Amino acid sequence: MTRQMIKKQVNYALLIATILMAITGLGILEPGLITPLTFGMLGKLTSYRIHTLLWGPFTILFIIHIALNSMPRRWF
Repeated sequence: MTRQMIKKQVNYALLIATILMAITGLGILEPGLITPLTFGMLGKLTSYRIHTLLWGPFTILFIIHIALNSMPRRWF
């Protein structure tokens, strides 16, 4: 697997994690808006649980993203 493919996969995973963090964060703050938009799947409690569980993977993906984009090419 080439460096570009790894970077692309990390970027897409980080994008998905960021979107989920934003949606669940809004679900915590504005449950009256997000609950109907998600057809009742994301209530306030569900949003809070998902948002809390996503911090670890989000942080790891963010650190990998920064490391891949700041390392010189010859290291990897």
